[in-house]
Amino acid sequence: MKNSSQVMEELMGHSNVVFRFCLGFVRNPWDAEELMQDIYLMALKNIHTLRDMERKKEWLFRIARNTCLNMVKRRKMYDQRLREMDVQRENPDSPERQMIHSEQHLRFKDSVQNLPAKLKDVFLLKEYGLLTYGEIASALRIKEGTVMSRLNRARETILEHMKEQL
Repeated sequence: MKNSSQVMEELMGHSNVVFRFCLGFVRNPWDAEELMQDIYLMALKNIHTLRDMERKKEWLFRIARNTCLNMVKRRKMYDQRLREMDVQRENPDSPERQMIHSEQHLRFKDSVQNLPAKLKDVFLLKEYGLLTYGEIASALRIKEGTVMSRLNRARETILEHMKEQL
């Protein structure tokens, strides 16, 4: 049985791939480096949860995926707040217009949240994470064709759900 430091050393051997994975989310090497550090700190902190040593790479990439998705979510929320502040400053739309826009945004968010997990993962990685089909396929360990079909189904499901809410 390997100790934690040996396992972490082996996991560090994947740092180039983890960095590229993070870069797919943030498109900025400095942010990707910071994300990668967060991922490895999370892995070290949770090394005791690793049950199957044969699947340590998959375990690491689950941590990477969740960490990146959380960062994207935080960044999106921050960016949304900035946009809302800009709209309020620059766009003297009527309160009714702002309410309609807000309602549409809430319907969209609700539609995304109601997607089945497999469709939501692909949709979020593509639309929010800005990953390529190949990067998504690698992260989720599925074929690129599956990524494309799930993304298409996710978009159709979102549109249907939003039309139903009108």
